[in-house]
Amino acid sequence: MIMNVTKEREELKTLYNSSEIDNKYYFYYDGSGNIRKLYIDKNCFNAEICDYFVLGGLVFTKKPEEQVIIREKFQKYIQLSTEELKCNYICTKTRNFLDVLKQEKLNKFLCFCLEQNFIIHYKVLNFLYWSIVDVIDSINVEIGVNDKNILDNIKTLLYLVCKENYKQLASFFSQYNYPNLKENRKSEFLKGIISFTKKSKTLNDSEKANLLQFLENGFASELIFIKNNPDNILLNDFLNFYMDGIEKFLNSFHVFDEENEIQNIIKSCDFKIIENNSVFDNYVFKNSKDDFYLQLSDVIVGLIRKFRKYLFSKNSEEIENDFYDMRKIQRNNLISLLMIIKKSKQKNSFFLQNIDAVSECEKLANFLEAC
Repeated sequence: MIMNVTKEREELKTLYNSSEIDNKYYFYYDGSGNIRKLYIDKNCFNAEICDYFVLGGLVFTKKPEEQVIIREKFQKYIQLSTEELKCNYICTKTRNFLDVLKQEKLNKFLCFCLEQNFIIHYKVLNFLYWSIVDVIDSINVEIGVNDKNILDNIKTLLYLVCKENYKQLASFFSQYNYPNLKENRKSEFLKGIISFTKKSKTLNDSEKANLLQFLENGFASELIFIKNNPDNILLNDFLNFYMDGIEKFLNSFHVFDEENEIQNIIKSCDFKIIENNSVFDNYVFKNSKDDFYLQLSDVIVGLIRKFRKYLFSKNSEEIENDFYDMRKIQRNNLISLLMIIKKSKQKNSFFLQNIDAVSECEKLANFLEAC
């Protein structure tokens, strides 16, 4: 499979009036929340739908220090008692992000990252958001809303309705073999979405009216993105998420933690990346036991995922109350994490990518503005 990214990269640089993706960087990637595939089985999702996949880690503007040196520096902060550094060694296995922020090891880890002036990158995927946006994109093929902000807001409204009804979503989707909707069941499917919207306690009357007006256009649409797909499979694999950074940052080098499924897909399709007739071989998969930067990246993406799940679970008022109730170490750890995120975003706007609803991204943006 040959991916010619010439046009895509030029369009990206034109759209954002930027050549930042042409710079040379050294990327390290680990993943958190890799469920391999998302599908519906017996009226249930195979994995938690209110969750995230995060792929990312450290990124350097020049070739990083030798592994031995950086590991020695790290051990001045935290003495490792395991062969391989993992997120659970720093954050423990608690699922509560506020408890994670109490960890003394996390404080030392973040101090080390700040001392080393580390920059991070990540791609965040909200499973619930991913599962429903094709409904809006399909309708938009018919009506052609060109304003991305308007379209993103409509997607967010549908997302909020689905988030409110997530426990019913799998059984609702399975009735229609979603995302493989048959023409004779299109109206019934849309009426179900409209019914959820009308009953919503999350949206105000104006938001309901906007979403309902948009959904009404679906009755005259082919809904092309939610038909002619395999029954009940919402996400077949994560290949595109792994390839995205490689294709964007062609002049950079990318080091991934081993992921057998992705590596096998790449081998089986003889994957090649081409720009202006040049073939790029700019990535490698390594065993994280042999690469301390991959181990540090494991901690980073695990922490980012815990943070995003926390934001997902709270409204803005609850988040604000939590912040004012924090102990000193919790607040310090959170501020340190936000400083790293903010610094990374300022370094290159393409480093931090979100496939997520506007409403979820705004929670993080509010934190970053206050930091």
